Amino acid sequence: MGYVFSAFYLAYALFRDTDRLVGDRVGTRRVLTRIVCWWSAFTVADGRRVHYSSLVRFGSSSAAVRPARGRTSRGLFAVVPAAERGTAQGIFFMGAHLAGG
Repeated sequence: MGYVFSAFYLAYALFRDTDRLVGDRVGTRRVLTRIVCWWSAFTVADGRRVHYSSLVRFGSSSAAVRPARGRTSRGLFAVVPAAERGTAQGIFFMGAHLAGG
């Protein structure tokens, strides 16, 4: 399991800052669209066999999710008063996780 997790997180760590910079340059909407398209393509391609290279692809494709999501939510919650932003973000992310479940 160490090799499995290492394959994913190594690619994740290598591409996170690069993808964050790309997101700052081209916008989070394009980056999130790319992530969804790549993730879907890799899911279809790796449906029959899963190996370390597929985990590297999944890690590299999902590296920009958190920076892009954070930048997007920062823009969304700019209209919420500063004292209530933590609660608003908590409700937002709770809803996202519950919807996924």
